Amino acid sequence: MTEEQLKAYSDKHGSAILHFPTVLGAVVPTYNIAGVSTSLNFTPEALAGIFLGRITKWNDPAIAGANKGVSLPAEDIIVVHRADGSGTSYVFTDYSPK
Repeated sequence: MTEEQLKAYSDKHGSAILHFPTVLGAVVPTYNIAGVSTSLNFTPEALAGIFLGRITKWNDPAIAGANKGVSLPAEDIIVVHRADGSGTSYVFTDYSPK
């Protein structure tokens, strides 16, 4: 509800509405790297760097630094994404690590 709608209700009924979301969703990046069977950690900067095209190899120091002891291949990262105007697309295009 907009602030105007909330105020109109309050004015008419003498009480406020508690307005909170009832459905939450998440966007989670996934990966599939041959030979790597452990879960990886990604910093916000590394994740943004991958989708901005600044990090292009799995063994990039930004990824390797967050995954000590994991042998990452010098393979290209191939980013797959939705091309339509979805909520998922918005989350990634609006994301900022800072």
